[in-house]
Amino acid sequence: MGISIYYKGRLKTKKSLQGLIEEVSDIARIYKWRSYTFEEEFPKGSFGKPSFDYHLYGICFTPPECETVNLTFLSNGKLVSPWAWQYYFSRENDKSVLNGTSVKTHYAGPNVHKILVHLLDHLSKKYFRSFKLTDEGQYWETKDEKLLAENFKQLNSLMEKFGSALDAQPMKEGETFEKYFVRLLNQIHKNKK
Repeated sequence: MGISIYYKGRLKTKKSLQGLIEEVSDIARIYKWRSYTFEEEFPKGSFGKPSFDYHLYGICFTPPECETVNLTFLSNGKLVSPWAWQYYFSRENDKSVLNGTSVKTHYAGPNVHKILVHLLDHLSKKYFRSFKLTDEGQYWETKDEKLLAENFKQLNSLMEKFGSALDAQPMKEGETFEKYFVRLLNQIHKNKK
């Protein structure tokens, strides 16, 4: 639970990777965000193909109190989460898991969320041929800082109420988790009225 940004896309060209890595490295250094660079150059003949190799390309960085922001790619230029990439190769070979990535910004707050949306917007225009972003904070679509702050405030309030309900209403002996959570949600809803 928490406000997240979901994004997916493909790089414009094979050379876009190097420019993106350099620019994001500089930004991470300016903000003093930890970063990690994966492979920096796609192999010959791999970019734009349906198939891909076993390596991960690109960069990731971590703002304070935020999940890691992944700008990581398959050898064919498709944006992918490192966790989905790892799952794909270690278990299932299910290509449906290789469909973009996300970052939870909730604990970092609306200012970091806003910076990341602007950064992803800039990068998408400069380095991506296709890019799609879904923003649970609604800032991507509206650029409305008040709406973003209100979305963070509402979720914080909901999480606080849920935490209070957990403290005030312990699980009863023999009660299943499902019944326990239904009882808690009913209590929260009842207190809202």
